[in-house]
Amino acid sequence: ARHWLAAGPRHLAEAWPAAQAAARAATAVFAYVEALEMLEHALRTQDEDPASDECSRFELLSDLAEVLRRAGRWVELGGVAHEAIEVADAIGDLDLLIRAGEMTSTGSLWTPAGGVVDEIVVDALRRALDLLPSGDDPRRCRVMLALAGEIYYGSSAQEREALADEAIAMARRLGDRALLADAAIKASIATWHPSTAERRLELAGEAAELALELGDTVLRASALTLRAVAAGELGDMAALDESVASARTEADRVRHVYAHLLLDSIDVAWAAMRGHREDVAKHLEHLAGLGEVVSIVGYDEAIAGAMLMQVMWEGQMEAVADGVLALSQDSFLPLSTSIVSMLCRVGRLDEAREYLATHAEEVQRTVEIQTWFSTMALSMAAEAACHLGEPALAATAYERLVHSSGRPACAGSGTVVGPVDIFLAMAAEATGEHALAVRHADAALEQCERWDVPLAADWVRRERDRFGF
Repeated sequence: ARHWLAAGPRHLAEAWPAAQAAARAATAVFAYVEALEMLEHALRTQDEDPASDECSRFELLSDLAEVLRRAGRWVELGGVAHEAIEVADAIGDLDLLIRAGEMTSTGSLWTPAGGVVDEIVVDALRRALDLLPSGDDPRRCRVMLALAGEIYYGSSAQEREALADEAIAMARRLGDRALLADAAIKASIATWHPSTAERRLELAGEAAELALELGDTVLRASALTLRAVAAGELGDMAALDESVASARTEADRVRHVYAHLLLDSIDVAWAAMRGHREDVAKHLEHLAGLGEVVSIVGYDEAIAGAMLMQVMWEGQMEAVADGVLALSQDSFLPLSTSIVSMLCRVGRLDEAREYLATHAEEVQRTVEIQTWFSTMALSMAAEAACHLGEPALAATAYERLVHSSGRPACAGSGTVVGPVDIFLAMAAEATGEHALAVRHADAALEQCERWDVPLAADWVRRERDRFGF
């Protein structure tokens, strides 16, 4: 490839295909830096070759998208998808439009565009869906799955779940194991909400088994990682420990950096609650190292969340409050209730009351969200309401949070702030339901013992003493 690239303009037609072939060879042995370098050469050279065509351009962009995904360069992937959509539209090829629309959701372990909606990608997927026949078709299945993930922050949970459920049912009818495995993973992400945790645990487990049958190590690492996330949300320690260990083995084998990001986040949170400082430091160091090679939307929030878990369970609450306030300045996360609760924890009650009064609409929106952050948002609202004597806020938080009784209070994969039941106890106490508060607090201590999180148990006891339940 380097020989042809150095051979001058007369050999452009040989140069870019050679560079593309070299990139594919490098990708096959996980040499992503070299693959990206070769694809940059190939794209530049192909652009100068008058004999090349748009179909060749699309295939180069498709290769680039694959390498960027494998290398954890998700921020750059959006621009590649946009160009691929333009090329597909110029050719007028529906299949290429579908492939372009799938680029940012394929292989992702989080919502594709972070906290926003990529309208260019969504428009491409909706146009493709309109052009496809209405019956069972692998292409229609894939488009529905991609669309369900892409509209995560721009639609209702009901719309996303309807798309995901229909796609999974279609994949089962088609009898395509690879399609079903992909559907299970993408549906897990598109329907990420506390109410779907059991279903996501089941789907991710099914995807992991299918990936094993198919011999797809990358897919298996992804599935096991998402299974670990769901298990952590449920407080299922056996499934969590098994999934994390297996996912790490598979992720190490194929250098799955996205999986490592989530796995490290999970391990930091639980190790911090157990007081295992050396493990926390080890995983934080690995997370920081990943930041030098990846560009994943949400990475900054992931590393910030992991660091907050470290200082929170070491008792450095002033640092936690300052960290949440700083994070809220430039983040897509709905942090309003977290800000109020952390101000309360450090005794800055006047600031908390002022924030609650001046951000009332934002707080209301936060307690109504239907995303992976819901449990955390509601738990923090319950705590703030108990500190500040806000029975209306407490009642709302209790009503929306009670369905998560028995689980950890978490946000996605890497933030766990104790058992949900201690926050339910706070909400109950704030509404005058003292006996109910005592029952939830008793349950919270039992959960801490079952999960083997002594630092969380100590904090629960301190909160019981503080609030008198």
